[in-house]
Amino acid sequence: MTQQTMKTNDADISGESQRELAAGVLKQAAQDLRAKKLMPVHWGKFGLANHNWDDPILQVSKIASENNMPLITPQIGEEAKFDSDQHFKAWWKNLV
Repeated sequence: MTQQTMKTNDADISGESQRELAAGVLKQAAQDLRAKKLMPVHWGKFGLANHNWDDPILQVSKIASENNMPLITPQIGEEAKFDSDQHFKAWWKNLV
């Protein structure tokens, strides 16, 4: 896998640092919005990124767990009840 980098103020930011930056932004956004639950979308659909398909959900689930925030991750076709304490399996684990 190629190491992805991004330029910010003439500094290279590695793929790992990008994930840490995104994690911080996600956490702050959830706090600013006073989110009660977190539902990530648009992840794992296409193999176009330079990271593994499940990297986004692994990062988001880690952030949700560390911040005691319920994570809504239904499988395709699974009903999600936003006004309940519904729990979802980590169905993306052990795939492929």
